[in-house]
Amino acid sequence: MQKIKITLGFLSLLLLNSCDKSTTSNLQKNNKDHPEHLETQIQTPEWAAQYQAFIPCDKCEKRWMSLQLYSDMTYTLKEVSFLKQKNSHKTSMGTLSFDSENAKIVQLTEAETQKIYYFYLRPDAIEPLDNHKKSLDSADQYQLTKVENIEVNNALKYVDIQANLYKSEKLLLDSVNYIKLSYFFEIDNHSDNVIKLKAKDIILVDHKYNEYIANFENDPLISIQPKTADYQLISFFYPETSSPAYINIK
Repeated sequence: MQKIKITLGFLSLLLLNSCDKSTTSNLQKNNKDHPEHLETQIQTPEWAAQYQAFIPCDKCEKRWMSLQLYSDMTYTLKEVSFLKQKNSHKTSMGTLSFDSENAKIVQLTEAETQKIYYFYLRPDAIEPLDNHKKSLDSADQYQLTKVENIEVNNALKYVDIQANLYKSEKLLLDSVNYIKLSYFFEIDNHSDNVIKLKAKDIILVDHKYNEYIANFENDPLISIQPKTADYQLISFFYPETSSPAYINIK
């Protein structure tokens, strides 16, 4: 009788162990068959993105603002004021939180000074508010647009270049449907020389390796002084049937 009890106990352990392995195996198989279950858990929130724009400036020629919101509830805010003789740069970092009464209002708290900024989230943009969480006058001129990064192949030494998609527009030119893509370019010249870029030096390449020359909004030549950064809005026109892949800097 004792042998029978021991045998039955041993068989029970085997069955339990087999069930555990089967359950684990099924879970692993389910994750492999349905990877979206894992992706959902680590999906980045829609508001976690980069926002950029040129906004009005009373004391300077123009002002560029770039706000990066991170999913870990931190942020980086870059501001550049374009003056006649010298540009003024400011970068601040800190934490972010959402207003308890209005989840679309983002509160930024600067780490160094504890200064607080308020922004209002829109579907594809973010808008700075005043200290009372109210919209500014001509609020639409202050909206920062959510941008998308594109790969930049840069042949220039000691120069860092980033490009972010700011706006996409459909146009009809000579009975052909075109897309106008406008990119914000951040060009950091770390060299001791002036960097000069022409439209033909900046090329958008599509997935079929067709090339499209840049279109400058203002001057036909971009000059970046040594040890400085410049910010430009540069556009490309290409057929609607194409799809942009990357940008080449010659």
